[in-house]
Amino acid sequence: MQKSSVKILSVSAALLLSACSAETYKEAEVTCPSILIAKDTAEITKIVDNETLWTAGISNYKGYCSFNKTKDELELNLSIDFTAELIKPVFERGFTLKYYVAAPALYPAAVGKQNFYLDVVFPEDKDKINIRKKSIDLSFPLLNENGEEVDIKDIYVGIQLDKEQLDFNRSKQFK
Repeated sequence: MQKSSVKILSVSAALLLSACSAETYKEAEVTCPSILIAKDTAEITKIVDNETLWTAGISNYKGYCSFNKTKDELELNLSIDFTAELIKPVFERGFTLKYYVAAPALYPAAVGKQNFYLDVVFPEDKDKINIRKKSIDLSFPLLNENGEEVDIKDIYVGIQLDKEQLDFNRSKQFK
């Protein structure tokens, strides 16, 4: 065999092998989901004996997502802005707010919703404050309990409410 034939065979073999590896290894196309503030649970109003004591809400967020090396987990880093107003300052000047980040595509699995707590403390001279909770790191699996792929299109951020608080929020939307 001549040298030019050997070179052509070597190049052809290299191209053939690279084509095989390109076909067998296809990187999964994964896109970041939309992050949304859940309208029904964006605010909470604390009412005792028909008097409003305080209100709090999610006003904004910033975030980005990435995927782990094996692309089987969605990783999020969020910063969430809260507002709080003390309506009846004669009571305690603070409370703990429970909020969540959820991926409905994973429902009803517990891994689809992650809860967090924020201590809200009002300075003596202020009855209205803004709080930024920075660098909330969390992850969601991209496979369900049966090992099937889950397409997470939306992530929701909201305040954990009981049924009465949720009904109150929903009744305000139609007024």
